[in-house]
Amino acid sequence: MAQDHVAEPFARRRREIVRDARRYYARMFAVGLVILAVTVAPTVWGWWQTAVPAAIGTAIFIFVLITIVGSLPMHSRAYVWPYFDCAPERIPHPGERFGRALFRFSGVLDEWAREAGLAPITDFESPDVMNLGRMPHWPAPQWHDAAALKRTVDRLVTRAREGSPLHADLVALQAALGAACAAGARCYLLVATLGGGTNARVEAIRRGENA
Repeated sequence: MAQDHVAEPFARRRREIVRDARRYYARMFAVGLVILAVTVAPTVWGWWQTAVPAAIGTAIFIFVLITIVGSLPMHSRAYVWPYFDCAPERIPHPGERFGRALFRFSGVLDEWAREAGLAPITDFESPDVMNLGRMPHWPAPQWHDAAALKRTVDRLVTRAREGSPLHADLVALQAALGAACAAGARCYLLVATLGGGTNARVEAIRRGENA
């Protein structure tokens, strides 16, 4: 497994995330340019007798550039994260670095699952509800049977090389799915990127807690 092999459904989702991020930062850049123009130009033309507005505008524009340069590449670094429709404390946390190998080798995992006559992991994906609705009526995630995904993951764990990041991801997902099955919870897999922000409210909405 020398190179990445991303399944097309996951790769397509990452392309959508990157596209939306580029549009967002393009608008941010345009706003920064406008601020720079309306603060610096009057100073250059001698309309203002102080350079303070120009300094403020320049500082804002530099901040915008730093934000774009620092944040945009992070939207290309994708990972896969599981969500369950139960209290989060009932599910063991997979770990901070979880999901990157699952994304990178999702194509291989799907091939292994199909060879075993099991559902591929990409069948358990859901679109990000945060991109599909607005307050106060968030749509429900596309939930899947946790037991079905666990059957697939149980098989995949036996195929991945022990000690590899992929094997670690699969073992962590296997544990989370075991807890979900015990709790009678459904699940789905979300493709996200390191550039996407989250908080407790976002996580609750992604778990289907719309109230």
